[in-house]
Amino acid sequence: MFESVMSMPTLLAVTGLALAAIEIAVFGFGTIFLIFLSIGFLVSSLLMFFGVIPESIFAAAGSVGISSLIAAVVLWKPMRDLQANHQSPQDQPNVFKGLTFHIGEELAKGNTISHKYSGIEWKLILEGEQEVLAAGTEVEVVKTAVGKMHVKPV
Repeated sequence: MFESVMSMPTLLAVTGLALAAIEIAVFGFGTIFLIFLSIGFLVSSLLMFFGVIPESIFAAAGSVGISSLIAAVVLWKPMRDLQANHQSPQDQPNVFKGLTFHIGEELAKGNTISHKYSGIEWKLILEGEQEVLAAGTEVEVVKTAVGKMHVKPV
C-alpha cells in the first residue's frame, strides 16, 4: 500500500523525526516517551533500509517496539538526569536580588513588616548584623522566598 507513495523505511524515518520534533518543540523534553518511540522508529527504518528485517507492517511494529524498549532501558537514567533540575530550592535565580528601596516603617530582627512591590504584599525580613533599621532607611534585597524579601541596609 505504501510502496506507491513512499517506501516503508522512509515512512518509519519520517514518523520518527516527526515524533522527535513534537517532543522537542511541543513538550520541551517534558515527556521522554516520545524520544524513545522516535528512536525505535529511526532504528527500525535503518534496519529495513539495510535489509536486516523485511519491509512489512508486522516486522516494523515488532522492531519499533523492541528498539523503543532497548532505547528506554539504555537511555532512561541519562534522559532523566537531563530533565532533572539540580538547583537547590534555596538558591533559585532571583530577579529581585539587588533591588533597592526605602522602607516605610521601622524593621527589627525577628519581626517583619509589609512592603508592597510589583502588586504583591511582601514581608520584609532583616538580614545582616544590624538589629534595627529606622523608617526611611534604604535597603537592598539579598534573597526572596514565597511572599518574603530578605533585606539588608545599603
